[in-house]
Amino acid sequence: MEKEGEVAMTSRRQHDVILVGGGIIGCAIAYFLAKGGARPLVLERGEIGAEASAGAAGMLTAQAHTDAPDAVFDLKLASRDLYPSLVAEVQDRTDIDVEYRPLGHLVPVLTAAEAVEVRRRIAWQQTRGLTAQWLDAAETRSLEPGLLPAVQGGGWFPDDHHINNTAMTQALAGATRRLGGEVRAGCPVLDLVREGDRVVGVLTREGPIAGGMVVLCAGAWTQGFEAAAGIPLPIVPAKGHIAVARLERPALRRVVYGDVYVIPRASGEHILGSTVEFVGFDKEVVVETVARLLAQATALAPALREAELAASWACLRPAAADGLPVLGPVPSRPGLVVATGHFRNGILLAPITGKLIAEMVIHGQSSKSLEPFRPDRAFPPGPPLDG
Repeated sequence: MEKEGEVAMTSRRQHDVILVGGGIIGCAIAYFLAKGGARPLVLERGEIGAEASAGAAGMLTAQAHTDAPDAVFDLKLASRDLYPSLVAEVQDRTDIDVEYRPLGHLVPVLTAAEAVEVRRRIAWQQTRGLTAQWLDAAETRSLEPGLLPAVQGGGWFPDDHHINNTAMTQALAGATRRLGGEVRAGCPVLDLVREGDRVVGVLTREGPIAGGMVVLCAGAWTQGFEAAAGIPLPIVPAKGHIAVARLERPALRRVVYGDVYVIPRASGEHILGSTVEFVGFDKEVVVETVARLLAQATALAPALREAELAASWACLRPAAADGLPVLGPVPSRPGLVVATGHFRNGILLAPITGKLIAEMVIHGQSSKSLEPFRPDRAFPPGPPLDG
């Protein structure tokens, strides 16, 4: 007799690893698995990379807005370091231009209090041997003439870069296929399949699919698998509004990151973002929120006041209750690994997540400790306060 959570497999064809979710995290893990000789199968309920991975801004921000070193900061640095070689690999395998741009991030300072905060950020990062520089008002305006005249200085973080997040997700998916993996869109996973406590596959509308390992990377929808995982997975959707403003020529040269960020593209488009709202699974674009975003962006770069509003959208990012990623095996569910909760850093953290989770699946351990991010840790109540 089958126990609760158990489903008879109609087919014993087994994939080495099944990934539940086809965003940039799932595609990055699949790529590193395929590169390591495994046969991954990515299952995505909609289109590949259509949720937070498409709605993000492509910021590779490890330093510009990090006020203190912690385990996530180390993960950010390690992932940022992987990007140049990973970009070269996937572009070579797919011919997709992912628009990796070493723009650098500038944090403008408008008040004395902000100056103290940014100088402190620069100081401790310099003690770590990282490139970070304080610029006075004249130097800041020289680096970025498009800023408002009242700028008093700024923090310059040249190693924080930018990428086309949609193109990168598609390139990872394409490179996975080239290496023998399978990426399947329009195939929602309804549940995990178990034999006793062990996870042995997934249940889809077409029936069960067997897998030697299952990686749960379902983003903001992870909590729907909480019962099957057998542990709390307090992942909530963090809504973020983004707008796109278009000018004939870019108003800025660099990524400017204040209360909001402005990312210039060579086309004259500027990505403006983003908000953090805990309003459930609501992706409606709210006029008042977009207006507030535009007001903050045009205050930073006055030339944007003449720009055309080309687009606006909202996406749902996966946020754990403590604000940390959730990465690693579930001890009480052999065969199940979780990779979610990247909050506002999913694009940045995709390479290191892919590498470490693939190592864990293939070799049984990762080259960096994932202890702070283990899925069975204790979580505080409520959503995170910051990202």
